Amino acid sequence: MGRFLRGALVVVVVLAALAGNAAHRVYYDYQDTQQRRYALVQDMARLVDDHVRRTVHTADVALDQAAAMVAEARGLEKLRDLKHWARLREHAAQVEGADAIWIYDADGRAVLESASFPNRIADFADRSGLEALRSGMRLHIGAAQPVRTGSYPLVFPVSRPLHDDEGRFIGVASVSIRVNHLTDSYSIPGFEFDPLIAVYRPNGEVVARRPEPEASAGRTVASAPLFQSRLPEAPEGQFLSLSPLDGVLRIAAYRTVRDYGLVVLAGIDREVAMAVWRTRTLHTVVETLVGLLAILGMLAWGMRYLDRERKAQVALAEARNAVERTSAERDESARLAAALNHARDMAESARQAAEAANRAKGEFLAGLSHELRTPLNAVIGFSDLIAREAEGPVGTPSYRQYAANVRDSGQHVLELINEILDHARAEAGALTIEEGHCDLEAAADFAVRMLTPRAERAGVLLSAVVAPAVGALRGDDRRIRQILLNLIANGVKYTPSGGSVTLSALLEDGTPVIRITDTGLGIPGPGSGPRLERLTP
Repeated sequence: MGRFLRGALVVVVVLAALAGNAAHRVYYDYQDTQQRRYALVQDMARLVDDHVRRTVHTADVALDQAAAMVAEARGLEKLRDLKHWARLREHAAQVEGADAIWIYDADGRAVLESASFPNRIADFADRSGLEALRSGMRLHIGAAQPVRTGSYPLVFPVSRPLHDDEGRFIGVASVSIRVNHLTDSYSIPGFEFDPLIAVYRPNGEVVARRPEPEASAGRTVASAPLFQSRLPEAPEGQFLSLSPLDGVLRIAAYRTVRDYGLVVLAGIDREVAMAVWRTRTLHTVVETLVGLLAILGMLAWGMRYLDRERKAQVALAEARNAVERTSAERDESARLAAALNHARDMAESARQAAEAANRAKGEFLAGLSHELRTPLNAVIGFSDLIAREAEGPVGTPSYRQYAANVRDSGQHVLELINEILDHARAEAGALTIEEGHCDLEAAADFAVRMLTPRAERAGVLLSAVVAPAVGALRGDDRRIRQILLNLIANGVKYTPSGGSVTLSALLEDGTPVIRITDTGLGIPGPGSGPRLERLTP
């Protein structure tokens, strides 16, 4: 396999690995976000279920009290006085969200109303409900309807039959409950979603709904999947719902209200619910593309470097051929002999230059491998901890530190690429040292964090102590960090398991001194103590 094909194969493998990692992150983030959104609507459905059941229960109790009042009066006609009207107002005040309590006769005509005296002229609006109550239904909950003209809110009736002492049907007691009592409670300031809150009768008629309660009054969703397939399978659950009323696709959860048969539904717009995930996905894609471009740029630079080496080897081979051709003409004149000697000198110089270039290449590749392995091991190690959720679900505070380590490692890789460019500048005689403020404590902390995963795998303890007097220096901050990384990495590499590597920075005789000590074999320090590497800024 040719060198070009091998390089292309390496590029393809690296790109595939990065793309696969990004796809893996995006997929599991999608699953986690969707699961949390379903849990949110389930909690909302439980709240709505409890709210509706409590409201209808208070209405049921008030209707029983109104029925007892009718029985005491022994007839509907005896209710038309201020005493019974005042009692009816007291019963209405006990009902959450009540607009009024009405007493109707057997034909559905109003006899008494808690909101005004004398009562308004009105009929029981739901004729089918009246027939159901006449036929023996104990409690009837009607659909949303306007109770008055003008700007008054929608109401829904909760009604029960009235009977005389002999059990004959004589009328209806009904509580009109405001629809916005069940919907406006969920207009939560600062909440990132505008939730759908809906209450339906068992046949699919709308009892209450937000948003747009007026537009949904009198409508039915009996043909929706909720009533066609979901409710027959289970009294509660969650699903992806396309609303037949407004056409919005929502993540929804539903529950059946115990004792009263109503169905409550809570949902959030899927587009809005997954917007945060789409934003994170965009960031992941951008980060992956930047990483791919950086790797491609580094590989392109390496290919150009190898191409220059190949050209140097070709020049050396041509010089050797020239020497061989010249050696075959020994019996030529002195002029040709002088030219031959000159050619030999040139060939020797070219050979030495090629050998020097080959040595420089080996040193460069060894250094580059050493430099890149340290931050990339940190990136891979901390990314693996996050991907496996080793510290718990994503969102645990420790992951912020891991993410900072990944970011710092990526910054260090970028600095190494700058080092490669500096190498090229050095060859051109244009390399400069950037002197400025250097935070030695931050540099030591960075080096220890980057090498902690490697040290933990090797069973080596890392520590750093920086005296306040040497915390701030002047120098090239990036190169000081690189020096600390190299020295600590060497210490970890040659220290056996159970040992330790310590970075210390102290002021000795007015001079800042940085020491890297370890308990392994290596360069001996003063006396017969542990391995010592000293750097004096």
